[in-house]
Amino acid sequence: MLDNSFWIDKDTIEDTMLRRMDHTSDDIMRYSSNGGVLPRKRDHHLEHVELQAYHLMLEEAKNNLALGKHPIIDGNYVRELQQGYFEKVLLPFFAKTGCKIKILYFYAPEDVVKRRMIERGAARDDDKLRSEESWIDFLRREPIIIHNIESLPHMKVDSTKPIDENLKAIIAYLEKE
Repeated sequence: MLDNSFWIDKDTIEDTMLRRMDHTSDDIMRYSSNGGVLPRKRDHHLEHVELQAYHLMLEEAKNNLALGKHPIIDGNYVRELQQGYFEKVLLPFFAKTGCKIKILYFYAPEDVVKRRMIERGAARDDDKLRSEESWIDFLRREPIIIHNIESLPHMKVDSTKPIDENLKAIIAYLEKE
């Protein structure tokens, strides 16, 4: 619905970087077969994927800006935003592009987030859902709404509202000068 937009998804990038090639075959089909996926938040992911995925999203956004596109970077930046990612990494990276950066901060009530994780059933959530203590620790590290979001150009989006309602508000926010 946004002219010349380009969506960049962190999960797609990471999932691709975590794929193992099936080395049991020498033919070209090894490129399309799935030799499994390495787990997130383990050594390989932390050393060779996480930083590279975040940086690749910035590079792809910059490349698409140069083509006149409007990149939309989709990723979980809760920890990064709390540590000054916007000010220390993102703004300097795009400083010479002249682009206007806006943040869509999606959130949901705690009980909804927990239910969604349980329904998703992803291994990356197991540690968060192991016990009530681990859940509280997760929320301490990654609160539903981070405190410093108010100092950044953003729009909060309650993901429990109807998509049509959210979409209308999001489009208006993104098109606003």
